[in-house]
Amino acid sequence: MSRHASSGILRRLDLNLLVVFDAVLRLGSITRAADHLDMTQSAVSHAINRLRDFFGDPLFVRSGKGVAPTSRAQDLGGTISSIIELIRGPLLTQAAFDPSMSERTITLFFHDYGELVILPAFARRVRSAAPHLRIKVAQVRGEDLERGLEDGSVDLAISGPAAFSGEILQQRLFVAKLAVVASKDARFAEPLTIEDYAAIDQIVVRPSRPDRLPIDSPLIDWGLARREAIVTPYTMAVPSLLVANPDMIATVPAELADVAVGAGLIRRLATTFQFPDVPILQFWHRRYHSEHFNVWLRSMMRETLAGRTATPPQ
Repeated sequence: MSRHASSGILRRLDLNLLVVFDAVLRLGSITRAADHLDMTQSAVSHAINRLRDFFGDPLFVRSGKGVAPTSRAQDLGGTISSIIELIRGPLLTQAAFDPSMSERTITLFFHDYGELVILPAFARRVRSAAPHLRIKVAQVRGEDLERGLEDGSVDLAISGPAAFSGEILQQRLFVAKLAVVASKDARFAEPLTIEDYAAIDQIVVRPSRPDRLPIDSPLIDWGLARREAIVTPYTMAVPSLLVANPDMIATVPAELADVAVGAGLIRRLATTFQFPDVPILQFWHRRYHSEHFNVWLRSMMRETLAGRTATPPQ
């Protein structure tokens, strides 16, 4: 093909269309792609129609609640994804992000602890700076969280230490303390020794995506283990479970304990020992590290939690 013919084809192929193609392919939905790109659904559909004309293929067909790629789109996907990665840094990330005007959706991952003690203050700060933004908490489990960070369906994850691939970047936000709690009607000899702690039936919180919490490892070092009477993925279930089971104890983040203590449901128990503090981090994918929206989002989370952290901004 001649250079003249090639340049003519390139003039017809707007690089912005490839960005739309990549988002629809990764997210499997015109709606989610529009939210992710801060575009209207009609604009995304128009871009896909232009690509259909260019490639002479439907590219995407309706499937369930979203769209599925044709075999031609699957063949193109790897090449287009590589092109996007090559130009993302120098070109795409230069697009300005105006929080006061944007109507996109922020999608976050929290454990229920984070929803209770972090999300209210974060939402207030975001709504003040960006009144048209929507905030959604993602319902993802296990390895789906890393996939969500990679494909952009999750913008930011807030969690304790967790195992991710090297493509997931992290920053410490603050350090959370742990507290041993029981029903306000519980009668235990205090302060509890570590041997007392290990001998009492416990309500154990084990999220669907486990953080590496420093509870069991010190016990193992002492040759002890928790007596797991009830296991739940939900921290906020603990107060009502303790009220119904005053012979049990639980170990939860101290801030969450203080909320339930303030409501008169449970009380903190004095102990002769202390668990290591838990660093709380924010996680994002490397491909969005320089994206203006993600940079802004991470800064908003840091500013929200600045009063609790000794970690300097990065």
